[in-house]
Amino acid sequence: MKVLPLDMPIETVDDALCTYMTVYVEFRNVFYYRLEQGGGLGSLIAKVARRIWSEVSTFKISCNEIGPGFVVRHGYSTVLTAERIGANFFVHHEVTLGYDEGEVRRPPLIGDNVLIGVGAKVLGAISVGNDARIGANAVVLKDVPDGCTAVGVPARIIEGR
Repeated sequence: MKVLPLDMPIETVDDALCTYMTVYVEFRNVFYYRLEQGGGLGSLIAKVARRIWSEVSTFKISCNEIGPGFVVRHGYSTVLTAERIGANFFVHHEVTLGYDEGEVRRPPLIGDNVLIGVGAKVLGAISVGNDARIGANAVVLKDVPDGCTAVGVPARIIEGR
């Protein structure tokens, strides 16, 4: 397998896959997740590929559906447990999406075009709307409406951007 220097242009899909699998380690986790969503053959391919390129062990994904445009920046210490993650989702490191101990046992629903900052926690059966932003280290326990930003501990909603 070849590894392309980062200053070389990527000309083919094979070049791109080789570069992403060797240089952008978080991509591996997302790649394996998407393969497993494809069923039996995809799961088998993911198992074999994990023996060649190991995953980031502290980056976990557990989600029923993830839209296109999913970007993870420095996925270390990141756990993404969600009912759904929409398109164009951008997440930084040390982020947790997951359950809380509330009456409704469901992880969060994440809309399209959402950005979540470093160290943020989004917990419980809540919804984060389309075009929303979650600030660094925010602890979100209530719904975030479309186009709004949530900041602080516990998070408060700031209308618009």
